[in-house]
Amino acid sequence: MRRAICTVATTALLAIVCTAVPAGAATDDEPGVGWKLGPGQKTLADDPRAIAEKPLTDALVDLYKAYDEVEKPGLSSAQLSAAARRATQLQAKVEKLSGEPFENLAPAPRAMTTSRTASADAVAAAAVPSSHLLPVQHSTQINDYYCGPASTLMALRAMGASEHSQLNSSHTLGQSRLASSTYLATSSSGGTYIYRMPTTMRDWAGVSSKVYTGLDRAGLKSVVRRSNGQYNKALIYGTHENAGTSANHYNNHYTNKALDHFVMGYGYSESGDRVHYADPVGGRWPQSDKKRSMTTNAMAGFTAMYGTVA
Repeated sequence: MRRAICTVATTALLAIVCTAVPAGAATDDEPGVGWKLGPGQKTLADDPRAIAEKPLTDALVDLYKAYDEVEKPGLSSAQLSAAARRATQLQAKVEKLSGEPFENLAPAPRAMTTSRTASADAVAAAAVPSSHLLPVQHSTQINDYYCGPASTLMALRAMGASEHSQLNSSHTLGQSRLASSTYLATSSSGGTYIYRMPTTMRDWAGVSSKVYTGLDRAGLKSVVRRSNGQYNKALIYGTHENAGTSANHYNNHYTNKALDHFVMGYGYSESGDRVHYADPVGGRWPQSDKKRSMTTNAMAGFTAMYGTVA
């Protein structure tokens, strides 16, 4: 009788998948395990790599918010120019911190290029849309701990990635290939380290992404709107669900213990106040849907411990 449990290396933050089972249910093969934080870590923000990248990711979030200000409807010419100057200052900060042109990380909206003369109608036409959804080819995780590879696979396909890797053209896109040591290095004992995801998406398809930690509702909303609505990127949410009532969980995941899981974010609606996600456990656990949505505020809570790849 096998019982899939998680033994996690203590030196790194690792991500592992859950498959939902109802509270109190007995099973011979319960596939519900989650990623773990290292000793002394309370959130992903305590991880050494998160600490090293925090200044840049914080600057990017501020820049995204500044772009939202530029695109607000009804701004006067003076207000638009002031917002554009603020965004330009933040662009310079991002460029300094990253050591590369800011366009490589956060291309400016079209409104920025004509901010001194643009009419309100022109700014509105350049703004991020109020809703944006990428196509989803759902991929059900093929085992207990492949939520990371499955979510990464869905993200790459939603962004139109080739079925063959840029790193090695003989590699064909699939969960097992992405889980290999060349890419995500997913294991049954450790799952997937979230910081392998941006590296994998870059190596496979040349997609630039970051791990954003500590985002509140407003920060997550700006990141989602900009990454998905302007740059057509899929996101990956690293979520944590506390044990207890169904209010602490989403998509009918089981409630009898804490749960850590990756899902793929394919878009947003309501101007960014609602996010849409594809859950790789859908199709493996019959009570969980393959695609659902929740408020951005709720997702900010679920991702507070681990973060968002965008």
